Amino acid sequence: MSPCNMYTCRLLLANKVAVITGAASTVGKAIAQKFFINGASVFLADKELDKCRSFTEQLIIEKNKDRPNDKTTQVAEAMPCDTSDWLRKPQG
Repeated sequence: MSPCNMYTCRLLLANKVAVITGAASTVGKAIAQKFFINGASVFLADKELDKCRSFTEQLIIEKNKDRPNDKTTQVAEAMPCDTSDWLRKPQG
C-alpha cells in the first residue's frame, strides 16, 4: 500500500476521532500532528502530562492560526496515561 498523499489522508481522517497514547514525544507526537493536520480530532494521552498539555496548546495555536474558521477539528484535553504496564503478565 502506498503512503497517503495530502488529499487521500484528508479524506481518510476528516471527521474522525483518534485517541493517541504517547502523544508527548516522538512517534505519538508525529502521529497526532499528522492526524490533526489532516482533519481528525485528537485525544492526547501520555504519562508526561505537562509535555502533553504543552503539545495540546501548540496544536490549538497552530489550528487557530492556519484554520481559524475550522469548527470540525478539535484537540481534547490531555490526560495522563501510562501504558507501560499493560503488557506485563498479571501477578499471582
